[in-house]
Amino acid sequence: MADHKALDLVCAAGPLTAGQLAELTNLTTGGVTGLVDRLEQAGLVRRERDPHDRRRVIVQPSSDMPGLTAIFNSLIRALGEVCAHYTDQELRTILDFVLRFIAVLQAETAKLEQRIQSDEG
Repeated sequence: MADHKALDLVCAAGPLTAGQLAELTNLTTGGVTGLVDRLEQAGLVRRERDPHDRRRVIVQPSSDMPGLTAIFNSLIRALGEVCAHYTDQELRTILDFVLRFIAVLQAETAKLEQRIQSDEG
């Protein structure tokens, strides 16, 4: 899950330092190192040294993501087939449910994070 989130962040935001990626994903820098290792091995990102600070690593989306386009095209087709079984009104209801569900998950996650921080503090 974190790998997908990180890849999405790098693709959407553009190049990020490993520290920025750690901050955005709430992972430790060690966790980000393993995550970037996996994404790099899969050919999805590449590491570059920061030209202004050679100690920093910049994570870039790979210009040649093997098969990623085909995977997403297949996913889009499959989801289109699923959606075709519902009316527009049913899809609006499903969307409403999903958005409300996500909001509840985000709120509960925030509560858990606060509890963990207060327990550690």
